[in-house]
Amino acid sequence: MIKRVFVLCILLCTLFAGLAQEFSIDYITPSTLKGSNGEKIGKGDQLRMNTVFRVPLSMKRKENGGIRKWDMTFNAKYARMDYEGIAGTVYPDEIINSGAMLTHVRSLGKKWNMVASLGVSLNAIPDHIRWQNITLSGGLIFMYSVSKELHIGIGTAVTTQYDTPLILPLPYIAWNKDGKYRIELNMRGVPEIKISTDINERMSLAFKPFMMQRETAVMEQKGKDLVYSMNSMGSTFTFQYKISKRATWVADAGYIWRRTIKINERSWKGFWDSITDDDSRSKFKNSFIISTGIRFSLK
Repeated sequence: MIKRVFVLCILLCTLFAGLAQEFSIDYITPSTLKGSNGEKIGKGDQLRMNTVFRVPLSMKRKENGGIRKWDMTFNAKYARMDYEGIAGTVYPDEIINSGAMLTHVRSLGKKWNMVASLGVSLNAIPDHIRWQNITLSGGLIFMYSVSKELHIGIGTAVTTQYDTPLILPLPYIAWNKDGKYRIELNMRGVPEIKISTDINERMSLAFKPFMMQRETAVMEQKGKDLVYSMNSMGSTFTFQYKISKRATWVADAGYIWRRTIKINERSWKGFWDSITDDDSRSKFKNSFIISTGIRFSLK
C-alpha cells in the first residue's frame, strides 16, 4: 500500500513535461527517545524519501520589466521510523506527506510584487487514509524590493490542518549576497540560511547553520482526531557536483540537535499548544543525518 501510494505520486508528477525536479533520500541515525516525563520510552532512527516537481504554466513580461507568472509545484515525502521499546506502540512508524500548490506572482509596481498560492495536501499514516487527512491551504504575500539583494514582505497564510481554518501572519525575507562566498537567507514561514562557495565549474560546497524538516499526519485515537507532528532541526554541510548542464548530484552530512514528537487535539487549542507547550513533547537525543539526491531539469 505504502509503495503504491508513493510511486503513484511520482508517476502523476512525471506526466508533466519540462519541469525542474528534485529527489533525495535522508537518513537520521538512531538516538534515545524520552517521553514528556523525561523517562526513556525507546530508541529510533528515521528514513525519508522526498521528491519535488515544478511545472511552469505561463510567464509574461511587461514593458516596465514587471512579470506575471503561474506555476504548479507537486511534492511527496515518505518517512519511516524504526522504534525500539514502547515508542513503537505509541507513535506511527510511517508517514506520507504529499501535495500540490498553485502559485501566482504578479508585479504591482517597480519595487512591489504579490505572491498568491493555493494548495491541497495529504498528511496521513499510509494504512489509515481518510478524508480528514486532506488539508487545504493558501497564502498571500506582498513583497518589497529594498535592493537587488534584499526583498522583504508580509502576508497571511490559511490552513485547515487543525479542522477549523487558521489565519496566520506570514513574514517574508529573501537576502542573497554574491561573491566568493554566497550568503542566502530565505524566510517564508520557516527560516533557511545557506553559505556556499564554488570549488570549480562543477563542484561547490555549502553550509546550512539552520535547517528544519517536519512530518505531520491527522490520526484517530479513541474516536478523536489528533494531529501528529515530528520536527527536526539541525545543521548540515552540502557537496554538489554538476553531472551535466541539466543534472546535479547533491550529498549532505550534518548534525540534528533537536528532534521532537508531539500529538495535539485537532482544534484551535491544539494548534496553540503545538507552539507553546514544549513540556509535553517527546524528545530524541542528538543524532547525525546523511543525505543524497539529484536535481535535474528536463528543459
